[in-house]
Amino acid sequence: DGPSFIAELNAICSWPVRILSGEEEARLIARGIIANEKDLPASALFIDIGGGSTEFSVYADGKILAFDSLPLGAIRYSNEFLGDAPPSDKSIEALTQVIEETLKQNETLRPFSATLKTAIGTSGTARAVTALVAGEKESLQPCTAEDVQQLRNRLRGLTFTQIDELPGMQRKRSDIMLAGAMILDLCLSHFGIQDFRACRFSLRHGLLAEAIDSASR
Repeated sequence: DGPSFIAELNAICSWPVRILSGEEEARLIARGIIANEKDLPASALFIDIGGGSTEFSVYADGKILAFDSLPLGAIRYSNEFLGDAPPSDKSIEALTQVIEETLKQNETLRPFSATLKTAIGTSGTARAVTALVAGEKESLQPCTAEDVQQLRNRLRGLTFTQIDELPGMQRKRSDIMLAGAMILDLCLSHFGIQDFRACRFSLRHGLLAEAIDSASR
């Protein structure tokens, strides 16, 4: 019971507690990146692939032009489509169709398709992808859309145990790694983006930046 849980937290804590909407989360993630990430390109698509949703923000010349949250989740899709490893061709085709249709139906981000050259990923899935591409844990080395696609195709043919043994693989992520790589690969393809990199800044950094701004007013 969400409302009851929030009411209980508000009674216990000395500050108000509220649930962020997906759109608020996307905006705050973008704010965290802008406030902390060095050498940002002139424009970029920020992508945060989570367990149940993916947050997007379009950035250009120091401003957030658009943001949205879509129900593209690595845990959600792993449970629904990718319970077996390796998965069947039918499962891969079904998941691909769901991701592609979700992206096509979104109107908020549609004007920016094929206008951005770089995507910056935040949180665990993005960093796991760059680490696997580089073959080194915690690597944030930039990669290409082709690298991501090759990783996706490689993961597709492996068992969970084999994924766990890959160089650069993070612990306790093997069961959601293929779904995360598929989401990222299809997002880059949808937006026509060729260059991808991950960063260490995400939602909590945006919340901190906003709290500092509020306190200074």
